[in-house]
Amino acid sequence: MVERPSKFGWSYLFPSLDLTPCKREKDDTDTRLAMLKLFDAGVKKVYVFGGLGGKHLDHSIANIQLIHEFTGKGMKAFLISESEYLYVLKAGERVTYPSDSKGIISLFSLSEETTLSIRDLYYEYEGKIDNKRAFTVSNEFHQKGGTIEVFEGAALIVRPVLFSEDHFNISMYFPSTDSNFTPYQ
Repeated sequence: MVERPSKFGWSYLFPSLDLTPCKREKDDTDTRLAMLKLFDAGVKKVYVFGGLGGKHLDHSIANIQLIHEFTGKGMKAFLISESEYLYVLKAGERVTYPSDSKGIISLFSLSEETTLSIRDLYYEYEGKIDNKRAFTVSNEFHQKGGTIEVFEGAALIVRPVLFSEDHFNISMYFPSTDSNFTPYQ
């Protein structure tokens, strides 16, 4: 067990947090070991801040694989950077964005093939995408909101984080854990 500071440290913020040191040489990343602990504890939703960018592209890619892995196990996992957030939609899931949604949205197949539907975005599409071609990049919202539904496979969703100077409600950016969720709940 790692010794915790007694005042205004991790133990103050998270009194039940179990800080277990990891060996430097291991078969998993530190992030995966942490997510395994959370999964084993029954956590259903995880936000990973700082898991993208930085000086290790390999860790960013590993973290994308992690959110795919844990979404497949029933945990909703999100990667959040200063400019974007990423999450995975698996077969049987649908996300609906309200009419005031702004910015771009990109989708990437995490399976050999992903069958999906994109409705009410600038570019609508229904069919298959694969993991060899970036076909559904930089789509746009345009006053209708939009719906994305995955029928087979899994898709990585990439969205910009749009901050308001006056107000930011973090819950508006992240989908609930329901199989059919709205990211602005």
